[in-house]
Amino acid sequence: MRIYPILILITGLMLFAPSNITSAQENFQPFDYTKTVWIINVIDSSGTVYGRPRPDEYNPRQGFIYIYEILTKYVYNLQGIHSLREPTSLTVTHELILINGIAEQRLLIGDHWISDERKMALMDEIDYRNLTEWLGTREKIKTIKKILL
Repeated sequence: MRIYPILILITGLMLFAPSNITSAQENFQPFDYTKTVWIINVIDSSGTVYGRPRPDEYNPRQGFIYIYEILTKYVYNLQGIHSLREPTSLTVTHELILINGIAEQRLLIGDHWISDERKMALMDEIDYRNLTEWLGTREKIKTIKKILL
């Protein structure tokens, strides 16, 4: 007899949860990438932080600028995964967190793709290689520092 209230509770939660998700998705505010001030390359439980330089310090090889200019080629064109050619692997190789002072946006990088966890874009070979080499170099430096300390 006690099992019925539990079944009713579980059924009610299952019915309520999708409507909650739908209303959250309907109220979703897109992240304003133009106002990004920090990019964090998450490495283990820490990361490398890249800050937006002042306009007079613009240098295309500066970390923030280099990463940001590659990302902005794709973040505005993210699409549902089913509308794209399936990537060869969905394994995440890098995680980035972008912060714009008001909100943050998590971006996942995989084998020639980028995703905001809702949508995805396939990346050009050169952009993918440049981005992953840049991030990989910083990750290796962090690992070496960890070993030496």
